[in-house]
Amino acid sequence: MRPIIATIFLINSAFVTSNLDHDFWEFHGGSRRRFKHGLNLATSSDAPQKDDCNVRFDKHIEIKPDLLVTNDEAPAAPAINPSRQISSDRVRSKEDLLLLPDRYSVLSFDSNQGDEESSFWGRLYIKHFPDSIQYFRAHFGWPAPSRRPVKLKLASPLNMCDEATGLPILDNIKEIDDETETVLVAMRGECTFGEKALVAHSVGVAGILFVNNQEGIIHPSGPEARDFEQFSAFMITQHDGNQLIQALRRVAESTDPNHSLSGRFVPMICGNSDSSYCTPVHRIDYRFETSLNYSGNLYTEDGAKFDFVQGYFGSWLDPFVEWTTMVPTVIGGDAHCCDRAGFEGNEVAKTTAMLYLRGECDFVTKAELTSSIGAGMMIVSSHNSTLQRMGCDPPIRGRK
Repeated sequence: MRPIIATIFLINSAFVTSNLDHDFWEFHGGSRRRFKHGLNLATSSDAPQKDDCNVRFDKHIEIKPDLLVTNDEAPAAPAINPSRQISSDRVRSKEDLLLLPDRYSVLSFDSNQGDEESSFWGRLYIKHFPDSIQYFRAHFGWPAPSRRPVKLKLASPLNMCDEATGLPILDNIKEIDDETETVLVAMRGECTFGEKALVAHSVGVAGILFVNNQEGIIHPSGPEARDFEQFSAFMITQHDGNQLIQALRRVAESTDPNHSLSGRFVPMICGNSDSSYCTPVHRIDYRFETSLNYSGNLYTEDGAKFDFVQGYFGSWLDPFVEWTTMVPTVIGGDAHCCDRAGFEGNEVAKTTAMLYLRGECDFVTKAELTSSIGAGMMIVSSHNSTLQRMGCDPPIRGRK
């Protein structure tokens, strides 16, 4: 797997179903059974058959509810792993299944009130990341802890699920020093979203951020977590999540107490169906977005200072790493980093920042060659006094 690199530009010189009701379903051996709403007030085969839905029977017929069985030819359901049976038993009370809540989701996809409640997605800004990360709100929980930064903390184990018992678990509770201002980052899989949220909520954190374990992004569901207050839940894509996990692991390995990672959730709202314009819900977040600055200063051992601006692609720029700068000619490459032949068979340290001249080939080609030799950063020297944020076309290349 190729390492993900940071890119900077150096200055010159240098289910939701329709009509959801109270009927509920059971799944047995691949067959699906639906218990009709009304239970013991169901109609028997010898009861008078009426077309009028408002007819009133003289007496209630005490029988079992009608049972609709479909998928009779479906293959048998796979056997449940014994370690997971414990988890399955938690949703049963003797033989009675727990029903879905009256309100399946806290999200409203048809509402456009311009407030937090009607916002079902947003942007997560993490300091020193090259761009924002899109998130989706869960079907449960409160809106994002917006208008302020929150600490991001990696869950342990990462999927918050015990391999032996199949139960949700969090081993690093004692490492969370500021619960109400912390959002846990956990991988999707094994235990349910709701189970992981229950554990996170019991700790007192502000929310949980799920990382998808496959392509795409969804709104996580968790009926058992529907009543949470002052607790938020979200999901981000697998690609963005992997970059965030790598950054959080580097923070966890650091011995510097000031080494941390914080982010700011910005709820977004879009215009009507005829408009593609989207904007932050809160004016203060709008001012935050417009004031973002991706520039900084690069200092050398001899005290020289250079201005830089971070590219639109790449990974987290860790300010606690001391980089060793190297020009490609040292390893037989060309000064512009465009000739692949000159980089084949070479390998450098992860903390190496390769310094190139601008031109001859696109920025992503330079980044791909930099990544192929193991370097963790590339610096492109401008040929004039202007600075610009490096982009890539198509964008998917920069995300690799």
